[in-house]
Amino acid sequence: MASKETKENIKRLQAVIEETEKKNLEIKSDLKKLEGTKKEKDAKVLMDTIYNQLDDHLKMHQQTEKEIDDLKDELRKKLGKPAPKKNSEDDKSLQSRRPMASPEEQVLTYELKSQLLRNVEMQNHRLKTELTLHEKMTEAKLLNQQNKRLTDDNTTSKTNTLRLMKMFEKKAKDADAKLKEMQLELNKAQQLARKYHQMYDMERRRNGLPEGTYSTPEPESGTPRQNNNSSSFLGQNVRVNDVIRKNEVLVEENEKLHREIARLKHDNAGLIKKCKHAMSDKESVVHRLDTSEANRRDLTKRLDREKTQHNNLSKSLTRQASDWILLKKQLAQFDEEYRWSQMKQQCEEEKQRFGLLPPIYYYMPTANPDTDYTYNDDNEDYSLPPEGTTEPCLTPITEVDSCFSNDLE
Repeated sequence: MASKETKENIKRLQAVIEETEKKNLEIKSDLKKLEGTKKEKDAKVLMDTIYNQLDDHLKMHQQTEKEIDDLKDELRKKLGKPAPKKNSEDDKSLQSRRPMASPEEQVLTYELKSQLLRNVEMQNHRLKTELTLHEKMTEAKLLNQQNKRLTDDNTTSKTNTLRLMKMFEKKAKDADAKLKEMQLELNKAQQLARKYHQMYDMERRRNGLPEGTYSTPEPESGTPRQNNNSSSFLGQNVRVNDVIRKNEVLVEENEKLHREIARLKHDNAGLIKKCKHAMSDKESVVHRLDTSEANRRDLTKRLDREKTQHNNLSKSLTRQASDWILLKKQLAQFDEEYRWSQMKQQCEEEKQRFGLLPPIYYYMPTANPDTDYTYNDDNEDYSLPPEGTTEPCLTPITEVDSCFSNDLE
């Protein structure tokens, strides 16, 4: 049974192992996040956290090594095993016993070390190139995003300029219409003022006043005397001074409107320039669109041609496959018929051999005059013709088979 100290050490070691596993999982998750991040700030933060986690992991690893050594010593003491000796003296004795290397071995070791250094340099160079490639890729992504943002800003600026052009054109048209209306009102007011002035002069002549004076002096009492209103010509509650003031106000408004029209014309000229630039950009875009449409038509033609070729090839393949299947069926049928014919022939031969069918005779020339092939039947005896004759003889098929078998033997 294990003592309490060993149990505590084992529990402590298990807890440390579980903590190391958790740390490993956290480091793996942070590494996956680092691979998936696109922003440099997030990547730097993750790299800092991973560095701290690795530092903690190394410290924990050293602690686990110490606990493992302590547990190992306790178990060794309980089991009664001797303590392991240090290997420093053994290493020194082995180094003293080791023979000196030959020059070829020294050259080989030097070459291997140089090759190892070259491999390390190549790996370092590859790592540097990969890092630069990663930086360039991030820069390319940022430039692509900036390009998209600029294109969006360009489209919005174009739409805004077109909207402003339309708005300023509308304002200019409204201002022109208002200016014309005010010009007409001004002309009418000037005509009415001249008419009122003539009427005023006529009234003064009738009253016996000189033409140069336009106002009567005020009396000595503090109350001002009201001007004589020409109720017959101007109507009630209408004075010439009011008409003159209105005329002056209209003249000032006319000057303001002239200045506003000049400003709007200047703005309109600037907007027309911008519109011309936009139209030039539009023409280039239309030209590109025409070229892309022409390329699209060419590609559609090529696609249709490829589709027709594909259909023709598929039809020819189906035709060849059907012909091949038909030929295979014909060959199989021919083999089957040939096999059945062979079986039928063998069956007939077996029946003839066992006497179930009468023998079939064939005409054969004599091969060897010394041998005399005879066939004894119940009814007749068949023999070869005498020597010197070339007439054919009648022999049964069984005798022919036996002759061929003997000759072969």
